Amino acid sequence: MALPRKGTVVDERYRLKEKIGSGGMADVWLATDRELDRSVAIKILHDRFAQDKEFVERFRREARSAAGLQHPNVVSIFDRGEFRDTYFIAMEYVDGPQLKQLVKGGMSTEDALNFTRQILNAARFAHRKGIVHRDLKPQNVLIDEDGRARVADFGIARGESSDITGTGSVMGTAQYLSPEQAQGKETTPASDIYSIGVILYEALTGRVPFEGDSAVAVALKQVSEAPRRPSAVNSEVPPALDAVVMRALAKDPEARFKDADAFLKALDAAERSPEKPRPEDTAAFAAVSPEGERAGEDGEPSDEYIEDEERRRRRNRMILLALLVAGVAALVAFAVTRPGQVDVPDVIGQEVGTATERLENEGFDVDIETRSNIAARDTVLEQDPPAGEEAEEGSTVILTVSSGPAIVEIPDVSGLSEREATEQLEDLGLEVEPDFGFSDTVPEDRAIGTEPAAGAQVPTGSTVSLVISRGSNRVEVPGVVGLDAQQALSTLSDSELTGNVVERDDEAPANEVIGQSPGAGQLVKRAAQVTIFVSSGAISVPDVVGQLRKTAANTLKKAGFRASIAEQSTDDPAEDGRVLNQFPPGGSRGQRGDTVTISVGVASPPPSP
Repeated sequence: MALPRKGTVVDERYRLKEKIGSGGMADVWLATDRELDRSVAIKILHDRFAQDKEFVERFRREARSAAGLQHPNVVSIFDRGEFRDTYFIAMEYVDGPQLKQLVKGGMSTEDALNFTRQILNAARFAHRKGIVHRDLKPQNVLIDEDGRARVADFGIARGESSDITGTGSVMGTAQYLSPEQAQGKETTPASDIYSIGVILYEALTGRVPFEGDSAVAVALKQVSEAPRRPSAVNSEVPPALDAVVMRALAKDPEARFKDADAFLKALDAAERSPEKPRPEDTAAFAAVSPEGERAGEDGEPSDEYIEDEERRRRRNRMILLALLVAGVAALVAFAVTRPGQVDVPDVIGQEVGTATERLENEGFDVDIETRSNIAARDTVLEQDPPAGEEAEEGSTVILTVSSGPAIVEIPDVSGLSEREATEQLEDLGLEVEPDFGFSDTVPEDRAIGTEPAAGAQVPTGSTVSLVISRGSNRVEVPGVVGLDAQQALSTLSDSELTGNVVERDDEAPANEVIGQSPGAGQLVKRAAQVTIFVSSGAISVPDVVGQLRKTAANTLKKAGFRASIAEQSTDDPAEDGRVLNQFPPGGSRGQRGDTVTISVGVASPPPSP
């Protein structure tokens, strides 16, 4: 499988921008959601785990679990699916620091309580949904730009009814692991309460309750040792808050807070009365001394404590002895049947001769495979097993070595989906740069072709432009006759066409579209010009000369004009009351509502005798 890289498109939707994290199971990329134009975080399962059914089930479970947790203090899951030969999850991108970074920089009691309350709110919501996080730690708490804590990474979260990775399997980070998890026992919401107690302890003191040279050493302390009180590390921690933290860190799950609500109430009480611990909180750790020992009233260890401690030590000695005997027997059997284990050195990037010599000096055999690559010839590109893993002395390490850039022929990818075309090109060692264009023959979201074109020969590592169809470049012309000119232009624009307005004299109202070319329903190229013919509203002035005054006025009115009458003296009795002339003259053009002036004859009076 070609490795994801900057520019790779996941599920034909998410374009990878940069890798922002890597965990035990997956890499996390910052990506752009091309459909919604937003930044998202894409978690892609490591290829070596994609074939492992248990890992795949755990990865899918993360998506199912978190997708149902829509809460202000939980990182949202948007999408999930398959990508090439592995799986991915698309989640909300939180642009902010981890709580771990803030803890390292020092934190006030007020801030410690504020963030702890938000984490408890998230846990309470999850627990009510039947989800146990199982790996709560400050590295899994992100702080957004509003200062809000967001719990992330449900990589080992599971529903309480799930039997995946159940009893007998230890999962989580040792410093934040509950005692029951360290022993492989059933994990419940009380396990998350313990982990949140560790987070609060660290936020108040700047250190975790238990540290050790290895994860196993820390896990043993989680099971068998009592932590120092927070106030023994930070004298600013008041007694009531001391008691709350210690109750959350009780070894027995039944002695802890029964749920997140109870934990929250205890924090509220400790804030109200910092010097007065509640009896139910102090009872949980039976007056643990600042150094983690139980004390009597005089400050010395009580008789009850001494007896309990002796019984606990005898029990632990018996358990450890049994484990030691079993472990020694297993180690002896292992030693006589299996070669020694050696850490595999990191030789990626080295010249193959140097890498081979180093591996052989460590006791490994070397097998070399070559692959064309833009890296210099004889450079080690990959190794299996990977660096840092233990492998048997005398076993074979497979090195993948660059044979230098190869000349490859660009394949014909026309008609393929963007994902299929990209995979074909990337599998040849080519960089793919998506581009887009229109096509009357290639369906939308399918490859039109490449630049350079199919058949061209280029070196591996070259950038190839992959042209993806946006569909046909032809659109149907809408009918706009009868619309106002502005409405018509807007309708054409909505159809990705342009309009050209031509005015014509017509009796239709001014600015009304009386015709168009091309006509409605025709297919034309996108952005083509459509000519619309718009009425000027001009009409012909009727000729009313010679008509009687009243008849002429009615004729003009019916034609859409207003009549303005002026009188003109005449010596001809036949012209009396008739229109002698008009302006504008008959046959000229005018607009509806224009005024036509008519001169009406008035007979002069006869001369006096």
